[in-house]
Amino acid sequence: MRNAKFSSIMLFFIFSLSMPSFAEMKAAPPEIMNKYQLTLQQPIVDGKFVFLNGVHNFGSKSTRVFDWGDGTIEVGKFPGKHLYQNPGTYTITRTITEDTADGRVVKTAKTSVTIQEIKLAPPEILNKYQLTLHKPSVHLRFVSLNGVHNFGPSSKRSFDWGDGTLVYGKFPGRHIYENPGTYTITRTITEDTPDGRVVKTAKTSVTIQEIKLAPPEILNKYKLTLRQPIIDGRSVTLNGEHNFGPSSKLSFGWGDGTFEDGAFPGKHIYKSPGTYEIVLVATENTPLGSVEQIEPVTVIIK
Repeated sequence: MRNAKFSSIMLFFIFSLSMPSFAEMKAAPPEIMNKYQLTLQQPIVDGKFVFLNGVHNFGSKSTRVFDWGDGTIEVGKFPGKHLYQNPGTYTITRTITEDTADGRVVKTAKTSVTIQEIKLAPPEILNKYQLTLHKPSVHLRFVSLNGVHNFGPSSKRSFDWGDGTLVYGKFPGRHIYENPGTYTITRTITEDTPDGRVVKTAKTSVTIQEIKLAPPEILNKYKLTLRQPIIDGRSVTLNGEHNFGPSSKLSFGWGDGTFEDGAFPGKHIYKSPGTYEIVLVATENTPLGSVEQIEPVTVIIK
């Protein structure tokens, strides 16, 4: 972490030195300055971890800096993430700079966060808590992630999807990626107990392939509908209707790490009781691009 931060600082310093006009660039006039906006959202504080997002209308060649208020300066896009080492109140400063034909535009926005003193639970308490992830269900750009844990109902549970999206919620988590690539998903669960705070983190990764989707007028012609699942003990039967062609593929993600390609009706036997999100994906390649329809449904196995 320290090396990464140091590298960011050095990159910013080198970048500054590599531009002879950096210090000499005149400021853009007010009518140009006023066209640029920078707004910060409320920081998300989870223990000593802070997640900061915001919006701006600067161009892709702008320089964007986070000053986290603890001596750490990083260059990067929204959202910013930072782990504080010590409790205290910190002022976070976000600065974006862009050189235009009319001069330099600089916008700065500030916010503050308070990091509380955290007493971690001793190892004998930590070891009582478990967090396990199932294999992610990946269907084109859609990902569903399930898992099991034994934390209480008052615990705080977050999904970091690895593309700048951080959300809080229960299993299963669902996310649609906008761009292809390999992403690390981090699931974190935190609970405060009389013996101290318990934090468990589990990671997995997904790869999203480059796809060309068919235009909306083609996508809207395809339909996929699910019927209510039939549950018999730990056996589930899922049926439905669709108007995809014979070359299409129907994929069942059963929510327990099991994936199957097949046809209606789909059948599956769960090994353990729990709440599972079944994700059914119908796909078909057309001359104008790929068609995908995604329908999730939840079952409770007792």
